Amino acid sequence: MSMLTREMTEENHRRFIERAATSEALWGIRVANGFAYAESNAVDRGGHDVTPVLLFWSDRKYAARAQRESYPEGRVELLTLFDFLFRWLPGMEADGALAGTNWTGDLIGAELKPIALQEELLNAMGRSGTHRVLRVPLVLSGDPARSRRHRYGGR
Repeated sequence: MSMLTREMTEENHRRFIERAATSEALWGIRVANGFAYAESNAVDRGGHDVTPVLLFWSDRKYAARAQRESYPEGRVELLTLFDFLFRWLPGMEADGALAGTNWTGDLIGAELKPIALQEELLNAMGRSGTHRVLRVPLVLSGDPARSRRHRYGGR
């Protein structure tokens, strides 16, 4: 990855954290088999399946651009930050998927472990003041299958 691409990726990720934490919303692209994903850029040297990276954007216009350029059959869909933090990311972590933030239409962007992204978002929310998400009581069922039911937007 070139220095310019790395700087752009880091800036896009920073923008994702800032805007998602402030607006308490983010965007994905729903496609026929769930939500848009790409293969990880990490090289698999062990003969295993390539890791999926589920893609999310902080602004509808960014998601729409990626949808037009890379997922024309998909549709842009709003996700609440609460669902993302406490349903999507734990389910993705359990499934071994990664999260991609504010990827370009050419499918270039940051790849993060879901729990690291969750921590980064919660920290950003704590720095910026009070948020509805942080005031909602969280009840954990202890049933890992329950969180997997919600992965990738499934109900």
